[in-house]
Amino acid sequence: MLKMLCSRRNLTTTIFLMGVGFLVSIPTAATPPPGHFDHSNSHNNQLLLRANAGSLQALQGRYELTLLQQRDDDLVLVAAAQGVDMETLGLTMDQDADIESVEPVALASLPRRDAVEPALSSPGLQRNLQRSGAMTRRCLNSTALEHMWAGFTDQWALDVTRLHTAQVASPACGAGVTVAIIDTGVDPLHPVLVDALVPGFDFLSGQAGSASEWDALPPEARGPTEEALRASATQSVQQILEGNGDIVVLDSALGVILDPTMTSSLEGETLDSYFGHGTMVAGLLRLAAPAADIMPLRVFDGSGSGHLYDIVDAIYYAVDHGADIINMSFSMDQSSKELKRALKYARDNGVVAVAAAGNNGDQSLVFPAADGRVVGVASTTETDELSDFSSFGASLVKLAAPGDGVISAFPGDHYAAGWGTSFATPLVAGTVALLLPLYDSEAPIQRVQELLRDLLLSSDSLELGNLIGRGRLDSLAALCQAVDGTCQ
Repeated sequence: MLKMLCSRRNLTTTIFLMGVGFLVSIPTAATPPPGHFDHSNSHNNQLLLRANAGSLQALQGRYELTLLQQRDDDLVLVAAAQGVDMETLGLTMDQDADIESVEPVALASLPRRDAVEPALSSPGLQRNLQRSGAMTRRCLNSTALEHMWAGFTDQWALDVTRLHTAQVASPACGAGVTVAIIDTGVDPLHPVLVDALVPGFDFLSGQAGSASEWDALPPEARGPTEEALRASATQSVQQILEGNGDIVVLDSALGVILDPTMTSSLEGETLDSYFGHGTMVAGLLRLAAPAADIMPLRVFDGSGSGHLYDIVDAIYYAVDHGADIINMSFSMDQSSKELKRALKYARDNGVVAVAAAGNNGDQSLVFPAADGRVVGVASTTETDELSDFSSFGASLVKLAAPGDGVISAFPGDHYAAGWGTSFATPLVAGTVALLLPLYDSEAPIQRVQELLRDLLLSSDSLELGNLIGRGRLDSLAALCQAVDGTCQ
């Protein structure tokens, strides 16, 4: 759901770089989930299998299955023998008394917009891009955000949703709340994120720790690319606004401003199209709930593709490792029995799941957003209209938030402007993080139900009917609804 500016030499309407310093702070390792499989293998002959206790070994022999990964005693990922008719095999296994459930593996994606120019003339975006210096607000104080560029920390999306005012009234600014982000990982050294990260997990490499987004790049490009991008942080905002920079177009949906002397170091490099997605999502989450902890879970590779088993595993991992909220800025065309089961596990444990509604621009259902236990999020513009790319509909969307030309962190100490429901989603997840400490119900499910009721009831219905669920996010109204049941 990533669309970034690639207009050559138009430096006030392109992705923004800032010259900032950063502290190195890589999270320590957490306990990894059991096992790991080679993601380079084709998923076409793979199955998610939930077997009755003690029957797995027999099932492997019965159906010539190879065990690839085992999450617990019941759920496993297996591969069928090459050449087997998977439809016939699935139907046969579905009738087996030793099998509770079986389903083919699917892939999720980070749906991208078509390569069209976004609205570069947005007054709000232009104002943000022209700002300089930092700003100070209550929730930003004592965090790294206190010294961040005002174009990021004071952008229009926060005004429309009254997020800054909600933060002033918030008792904790998100402190004590952990948000898991299932995405492409993050840049663990970015100044916006460096003091907010807690240990996560990289499901593509099987490694606990920082879940670095740099690992999405090919090994041969990773070193020189990171060095070049970080070196470019010596530029100042003023230099960029004056035009002393150049655009390196990484693909049709991604561009980065670099000093002209550095562009040659990236010539010929092919960077994956979703490099920057996870860091951008995390940056907006941090902006919405500055004191919340962020747990990065890397499931998606550089092509924007994620394996169903990893997604399910990541949901369980997030819940079992203390996440209170799960941000899912991705989608699948079809639902999944195991995905539904994992989302139920999250809800039963009091975890709020928030997901992007997709960028199809229609009412087609995508998952997990369309799951009844999930807050599906559409995107709106600065003028409170439905974004032209955003999917919509009562069966898909529960809430909307700004996702049209919002600015967030980008790997290498930079900033980027993005368009997509991916970027609306963390603003909702961040608001949930502000609200969560206000609910003290002992029953986890009841706590979630009460919070979501207040979040949805307090939204601004706009003039869009039920196309965006209950309406556009109003963080302040949700906060006062949670405190005393009245909204200003």
